[in-house]
Amino acid sequence: MKRSWITFESSKNDTHPFGVEDGAGATALSNERALSTIQEQLFDGDNLSTIGKILENVGVSKLDANHIRRDVGGPVSPGIWYPLGYQ
Repeated sequence: MKRSWITFESSKNDTHPFGVEDGAGATALSNERALSTIQEQLFDGDNLSTIGKILENVGVSKLDANHIRRDVGGPVSPGIWYPLGYQ
């Protein structure tokens, strides 16, 4: 299992679901599966916003301590661990 951190570009044409302005975190067998999970659960199956970066095998300790780390779910299990509420 790999922890992926995905950030999205901000533009007038892209709308983000609540809570993903800073990015989204998912654990899956591959980045492709992580993106698929994010698309299904965060974007309700709609197209993803324009992807900025994908960090593979990200250490949660590397993420922003004041905003992101305090709101991380269980990054060991498959599925979305940031933002909370989409598990």
